[in-house]
Amino acid sequence: MAFNLVDLVKDQVGSAVMNQLGSALGGNSDVTEKAVGGAIPSILQGLMGSASTSSGAESLFKAVQDQDDGILSNLGDLIGGGADSPFASAGSGVLSSLLGGGALGNLASAVAGFSGLGKSSSNSLMGLLAPIIFSVIKRKVLGGGLNAASLASMMMGQKDNIAAAMPAGLSEQLNSSGFLDSIGDTLKGGAGAVTDTAGAAVNAVGDTAGAAVNAAGDAVGAVGDVAADTAKAGGSLIGKLLPLIILGLLAFFGLKMCSGTGTETRAVETTSTAPAVVQEAVVVEEAAVVEAAPEAVAPATTVAATIGTYNMTIATAEGVAESVLVLNTDGTGSLTDSTGNVWPIDGASITGETVSFDINSGDMTMNYTGVIAGDSINGIMSGAAGEAQFSGIRQ
Repeated sequence: MAFNLVDLVKDQVGSAVMNQLGSALGGNSDVTEKAVGGAIPSILQGLMGSASTSSGAESLFKAVQDQDDGILSNLGDLIGGGADSPFASAGSGVLSSLLGGGALGNLASAVAGFSGLGKSSSNSLMGLLAPIIFSVIKRKVLGGGLNAASLASMMMGQKDNIAAAMPAGLSEQLNSSGFLDSIGDTLKGGAGAVTDTAGAAVNAVGDTAGAAVNAAGDAVGAVGDVAADTAKAGGSLIGKLLPLIILGLLAFFGLKMCSGTGTETRAVETTSTAPAVVQEAVVVEEAAVVEAAPEAVAPATTVAATIGTYNMTIATAEGVAESVLVLNTDGTGSLTDSTGNVWPIDGASITGETVSFDINSGDMTMNYTGVIAGDSINGIMSGAAGEAQFSGIRQ
């Protein structure tokens, strides 16, 4: 069955807990309730951003695993310890490590400005709510047998619920405080950063290729510089593309040098200083480049067009269903079921390692949200009939 993570967290913060939060934070009941109502979806939005990268998803999964969800049976005593209690400090520490200290401060400022709660009290509220949120997520993780990838998919699947729960006026506060920019950077840690890095690498490759017409040796050195810079920039996709780009460059050098072989040989013949040595150097370098050429260009085109073809299994109430999923970088693709029906995909959302797409079969729409990690994809399919976990292995 579909669930609303925001509502599950709010269910844990009943009137008694809300009153204790008000006492711990020193705010009146209206201000406290308004602050809590804004803080819960905002924290979840930040965690969703953190889970959009594989490293962030792993960190969130570990934080959830380490959380003692037994606190949900004893919230009164724990919150009664006050804003400076170890309970609140531990929650702030974990939340800061996942979102970043700057993002957490921006979030507290936004909630304070929105609700009228003091900035210091708003900081404490984040620490008091964080263990509750992690405990609720842990129960979903344990109950669903999730791993880091499927936890990330679950968080991404809550996007609409989080947006619907965001109080009017809070989004403007989150934006002006810089919080949305902070988690935006996290979300762009996959797609946006890779796109920027890939663009820079392609430009550098173009410049290097032009220089190679006159000096192939210098150009190969420039490719090495591009590889080092790109490695520092990071990004799982460009890490896979860069070796192919380099091989493509080497093929380009080989074609250029092959077309100019006669000129090089004539130059050697008219050289009075060690012609045999010079000619040998040209031939050896030329041979090495040409040897790499047949391996280069076609695979790069394939990788740029297709993310992958996956053999999929979906655990449903009726049993395990098998299908074949094809995903392309332009958001198109297809899902072929075991009976041969082909469902086209158009407009898939691809953000870093997270992908989301809809399959329309007659009067039913099913949403697939998953995380790609290496040669596997894991996630959740949701529709009117409920939810089911899916997994796939690249062919």
